Amino acid sequence: MIVVEETLRTSASPQRMWDVLTTHEEMPSWFKVVRKAVLDPAGRDERNGLGAVRHLHAVGPAVVEEVIEWEPPRRYVYALRGGAPIRNHRGEVTVEAASDGAKATWRIQFEPMIPLSGVVMRPLMTLLARTLLRNAAQYAQRS
Repeated sequence: MIVVEETLRTSASPQRMWDVLTTHEEMPSWFKVVRKAVLDPAGRDERNGLGAVRHLHAVGPAVVEEVIEWEPPRRYVYALRGGAPIRNHRGEVTVEAASDGAKATWRIQFEPMIPLSGVVMRPLMTLLARTLLRNAAQYAQRS
């Protein structure tokens, strides 16, 4: 199992950062790699919450992820359901108050499907988590 974790501080409020990170269909607005994000189905009690399945269209087949834990406005967990060459993927996103705004953390754990590909996958997933947080924070601060 490979685990990567990135944390970022932003001047955006915790609520604003939470809203950006959890309004899945707006992801293409702040993460340009994603051309389209579709919820199908939406969450059980909240549109973006528990049970929501997001289909992220970038290059190739859509990456499909399901929200499996939902603790607004602080934490959510999602699991990969398809579209990437990894297994047992679990992502956890947390947002907490900081003295100057918010602190957000993106934690990803996964197992590569191809032997020894972890050497390449670990830095790529670290970069992905860092970029997601940075882009989300920049979007939260300007909108």
